[in-house]
Amino acid sequence: MKWYKQRQERRKAEVVAIKTIYPKARIVIHKGHFVVFLKVLGRKTNYLVKAIYPDDFPYKQPKAYVVEPRINDAPHRWGDGSLCFHEDCEGPQTSGKIILDLSKKWIEAYEDWVDTGKWPKRVR
Repeated sequence: MKWYKQRQERRKAEVVAIKTIYPKARIVIHKGHFVVFLKVLGRKTNYLVKAIYPDDFPYKQPKAYVVEPRINDAPHRWGDGSLCFHEDCEGPQTSGKIILDLSKKWIEAYEDWVDTGKWPKRVR
């Protein structure tokens, strides 16, 4: 059984945590996965981030991807294209809200990298 069906209280807590900070986030069940879409305003453009929760959430973190615009050449991404965060995000304390926060920081770092050719040592 999917985590969001088994752990209804956790699902509700995820929705509240996300919607409190990101009221325009869109939360859907897509192909059996709990998925969050968020538009992020960067300095140069708007980005669409997609966070996909794994079946064994909360013991594995959601993966985040920049869906639009398509980013093919940026560093700090895993082999599947998901964003790589410097912070340790594993464990039941991790929420989709944290993943969205880190995705926004990743986009800031990406835009700095585009401008300077260097990935920031510390993501703000």
